[in-house]
Order: sequence, then C-alpha cells, then structure tokens
Amino acid sequence: MKQCPLTPTESEFLEAAELFLWAEQLDYSCWFTDKWQRMWKVEHYLPRLVKKGILRTTRLDKRSIYTLRGKPNKDTYAVAHGLMSTKALLFFKQSKPCKFVSERFFRDAHLGAVPEFACLYDKSMILFEYSTADDFRRVYRMRKKLKQYKDNLARIESYFDKTAIVLFVFQAPPHKVKSFVEKYGRHHSFYFTDLDSFIDAPFQKQLSHPVYIWGWDGKTYPLE
Repeated sequence: MKQCPLTPTESEFLEAAELFLWAEQLDYSCWFTDKWQRMWKVEHYLPRLVKKGILRTTRLDKRSIYTLRGKPNKDTYAVAHGLMSTKALLFFKQSKPCKFVSERFFRDAHLGAVPEFACLYDKSMILFEYSTADDFRRVYRMRKKLKQYKDNLARIESYFDKTAIVLFVFQAPPHKVKSFVEKYGRHHSFYFTDLDSFIDAPFQKQLSHPVYIWGWDGKTYPLE
C-alpha cells in the first residue's frame, strides 16, 4: 500500500525521531517546548505515526515509548541506553543552539566511530557517547571505543570542518570514572563525567556546568 505523504506537523515529529534512539511522549514535548510536560500535539501525533508505520512503539513501566522503524531493537539494554541518550540530546538543546547529527548519519557515512549524536556549533562539535553500567564494566569494550575515536577523530574533524571533542558519560560512580580516565583516557580531545553529575546540571547550563574531566590533565572543567 502506498504511504500517504506526511503533513508538515508529522514532518516535524520525523525530524526529532531521526535523532532520538528511543523516546517517550514527554521527550517529544521537550523537543518542541524545552519542558517535560504533557502536550496534546504529542499525544495525538505519535500514535498516528505508529499507525502509518513510520514509528514503532512498546511499553516500559506503563509508558509508551517510540522509535523509528529500523532503529535499535527493544531489548532492555537498547531501550535504557536509547532513552538516556535522547534525554542527553535534549539537555544540550536546552543549553545552546546547535545543529544535531544523528547516530544513523555516522553509520551511513562510515567515519570510523559512531556517537549517539553530535552537536555542531560554529567552529566546534561535541560527539556524545553514553555507556550504561553494564558497558562500563566491560573494560575491553570501553578501551576499544576510545581507540576508535583516537584513530578516526582527525577524519571526523576533516569531514565536518570543525574541531571536535568527545564527551563520554558513564553510568558509574565518580571515583570509578576518575580512575578510568587516569588509566585509559589520556587524550586532549576527550572529556568524561558520570551520569549523575551530567543529569544534575542546572537548566540550560549543560555546557557551562564544571563536571567534565579533561583527559589531558585529569582536572575538571566546563565544556565552554
């Protein structure tokens, strides 16, 4: 069956869905309003896009959550990882205007490393990496991820013509993040923080909140 063209409002939702991994209704509300609050437009259009076959949905803790068809599967890890990555993107959106680049774009461009998303500013960019507690415990996997960025960061910077930093947010206690940085994270383009410190940043202060450990000297700084 031929799919009906999207309305302008549906296209707005699709723009967000292409960036989000997994998202709940309140995340879409925040995309449009910068507030996590109920919104009629969201509650009306998300089921409509599911019915059109553009989004798919599942339930989590009695909440409906959504992703684009063809996006990550719905196992527990993918959902938890995807929801937190979406909230992180919204934190950056609230903090400073930027252009977002999706995970899918990096996969399709074959740039050697695939962040959850990227934030593009005038002359710089942030590549965002989130790791759950389970991933963080897998030191080999974390070291492999660091190496991918070390090997490909110059290529990514050349592609976008911007200076890049990579922000790693770990679901781990602060002292374990600090220890990880000391052992493996020494690099002038890497910054690290723990998840609790990241999400506790004041509203619109994600970039200026001084909780990011610079890989080069191990000290804590804001990102701007």
